[in-house]
Amino acid sequence: MPPIAQTSAQTQISPAQELQKLLQQAVKQTELGQLQQSLDTLQKALFLARKLKDKKTESEILTAIELTKSVLAAGFGGTTTASPPKTSSLIEQGLEQTKQGQPQKAIAIFEQALSLARQTKDKETEATALLGIGLNYSNIGETQKALDTYNQALPIFKATNNPSGEATILNNLGKLYQASQPQKALEFYNQALATSRKIGYFSQEATTLNNIAGVYLATGKPQQALESLSLAIPILQKIGDRPKIAGTLNNLGEVYKEIGQPQKALDYYRKNGFKAPLLQHGFILYYGNHPLYWSPFILIGDAR
Repeated sequence: MPPIAQTSAQTQISPAQELQKLLQQAVKQTELGQLQQSLDTLQKALFLARKLKDKKTESEILTAIELTKSVLAAGFGGTTTASPPKTSSLIEQGLEQTKQGQPQKAIAIFEQALSLARQTKDKETEATALLGIGLNYSNIGETQKALDTYNQALPIFKATNNPSGEATILNNLGKLYQASQPQKALEFYNQALATSRKIGYFSQEATTLNNIAGVYLATGKPQQALESLSLAIPILQKIGDRPKIAGTLNNLGEVYKEIGQPQKALDYYRKNGFKAPLLQHGFILYYGNHPLYWSPFILIGDAR
């Protein structure tokens, strides 16, 4: 299998070490206010976490990615910001703690930012801080607190004409209801999908389509799940989001596995321009020359 990350000729490091290095780099970039660069680094880290099947770190990285995108959309991380320096600094500190896997510290810092934003009537920062609090509560399983926080943030995002924040909150509400109330989750996801499509928020649109597919699969509707995933893939190809392409294709494989047709997953990959050379114990899926993920046959069935 080709190496995922370049290492020097002098020192070879393991994928797990490379993952930690990337996470540290993302935190440092956040400290410097380089949020877009930090986002790019997190995407690389996400690929490695999935390769290592490190679900805990993958979840933490996904939270950090989602939050970073929302903070960027709110106007932080550039050369200028509409928010007071102290509030901006607190938001970025909360981001750092989120990326370091410190949800309780992140919540405490975002709550400071929330208090300051309310004092200064800075509605955009108030909504962003609430989003940060909700994401971290969700990540530690505090579902009711996450719901309460998201429900505070949603009307503020609407009032401040921030549809990307609105779509993010709607999608997150769907995720919180997905296990217990799948129909309610689907309602939130469809609202998020409509909002994302209206403003051309392609990344969120694809994320929501994946989540809709998850509801359909869990409720015994694999054909609708396949349709949702098939809509997501060309969107992700268009924006070149390799980690999300990998996740979506992996979800597609899981649906085909569920209906007992794993070979169709490989057929789909190849038909849509993805290389999937077979090896002795599985295959590596490529997008262009970029390895997306490794799948042993035990996960999808012996598709040879």
